[in-house]
Amino acid sequence: REPETIFPAKTHEPGLIVFEQTGHDLPKRVRYQLKDSGELFARIDDGRDDGDAMEWTWSRCAPAAN
Repeated sequence: REPETIFPAKTHEPGLIVFEQTGHDLPKRVRYQLKDSGELFARIDDGRDDGDAMEWTWSRCAPAAN
């Protein structure tokens, strides 16, 4: 088993947190952003805004009907 990789928080402000570990291969950066719409956006990338990345967006579901 490989040892864990620590990703320190580099940016932390209301609705946004970014973790970075430049010594890691991929991902080097992990970003979570809460949009004004209430959606949660997540992105992992190679540390560059225009580089290799994967992105996800989650939104709240309506409550289940009884």
